[in-house]
Amino acid sequence: MRPHDVFLSFTWSDTAEVNALESALRAAGLRVFRDRGIDRFDGVTEKLVSALAESKVLLAYYSRRFPTRYACQWELTSAFLAAQRFGDPRRRVLVVNPEPDGNHIAPVELADAAYFGRPRTERDLTRIAERVAEMSREADTPLGAVPSTAPLLPRLLRPRRFVGRYRELWAVHSALHARDLPATTPRTSAALAVVRGPAGLGKTSLAEQYAFLFRDAFPGGVRWLDLAGADDPAGALARFHAHIRMIAADLGADVGDRSPEEVRDLVARHLEAARKPQLWVIDDVPPDLPAAVLDELVMPTSYVRTVLTTRSGHPAWPAPVVDLGGLTEDEGTELYTEIAGSADPVELAAVRRLVGRCGGHPMVLTSVCTALRDRRSATGIAGALDAVTGTAADVLREVAIARTPVPRRVRRAEPVGELVRHALLTHFGVDGQLLVRDTTANRLIKAVRAIIGHGHPSRYP
Repeated sequence: MRPHDVFLSFTWSDTAEVNALESALRAAGLRVFRDRGIDRFDGVTEKLVSALAESKVLLAYYSRRFPTRYACQWELTSAFLAAQRFGDPRRRVLVVNPEPDGNHIAPVELADAAYFGRPRTERDLTRIAERVAEMSREADTPLGAVPSTAPLLPRLLRPRRFVGRYRELWAVHSALHARDLPATTPRTSAALAVVRGPAGLGKTSLAEQYAFLFRDAFPGGVRWLDLAGADDPAGALARFHAHIRMIAADLGADVGDRSPEEVRDLVARHLEAARKPQLWVIDDVPPDLPAAVLDELVMPTSYVRTVLTTRSGHPAWPAPVVDLGGLTEDEGTELYTEIAGSADPVELAAVRRLVGRCGGHPMVLTSVCTALRDRRSATGIAGALDAVTGTAADVLREVAIARTPVPRRVRRAEPVGELVRHALLTHFGVDGQLLVRDTTANRLIKAVRAIIGHGHPSRYP
């Protein structure tokens, strides 16, 4: 079977514009792959994986909604990583940007490239098709698939809901590979990225999504080091070195009675000898650790790229930081569409207003959208969304909108307890009162209190 000249990547909301683009590509004699069964809820299928591997060029119709859809993220990321094996990925990946600016485009290499704007005339469409044809002629082989040999961590296989954050994902990737990028990109001595943000904004989820989406860039696999529960420098280092000792055992190294520093160096030497890049995620790093302690968390080997998640870093530690804020309006509407299964324009407009009121906080949006999913009332979903104000107590006070029945004792609880237990009931199907002594529940309570102000009605950050 002959390879496709071009893989056309787009989101369902841009179908009409993509129809014209596909016609121009075919009129130029190009063999085009386009997923005609595309649906806003579709994931990545074997058909898509094979078609991308058999294509020479990827053409992305990169609207603002494009990076909110996981399948689009996967297509572009996979094509970009595969194209890097042949040199400059911009010789294999081309962008059409229908928006007035390029602020939504990632990675930076594509944002800096001379992308095409929205095609408004037949001549615009012809120019795009001519450029794709030129790129296809220059490509001797299809993109192929990046070999993925390392097993996935069990935590990365768990079902999870994640939308958008594509610029942040690429910011992490660029920081981890800064020393490999062209001279125009600021370089750092360590392959390191710090994901920073207040509690509940999804730092761990972002790290998990990065580890999953970019796993093919790390043939040595992914390791997860959780420092949760460590509240001071000594505790953080103790937990870190305990993880290192377990990794040494996993590598078959004889650590004996070696000191923590000796075990760390031994593991580094093993990784150097294996010569396979690994991703290490050090999650839930205590805030404001001294720079000297943070230095200890970075393995002394060029074969480990490290992501740290924390609520706040140390200003004297010169590490690249990816600050995490709330979801954008487009990401919020995509989250609602995924949860509620609706793309009603009136409802989506109400979601956009809610995003503005709550600062795009993922916990607020997820809780509200989940609670409203099966509810229909005289005022409609849009009216219910508009009734949600920006105070903590208001978000879940109306237990009637809950998808899961809430016990009477929970309804009598203080606002913080109600919010925590409602979240546990809705998302995990368990009663938070039965888990108050459990570490996970206690961490969730602390996180919610950090977000909403210790039980008093307050504005979301």
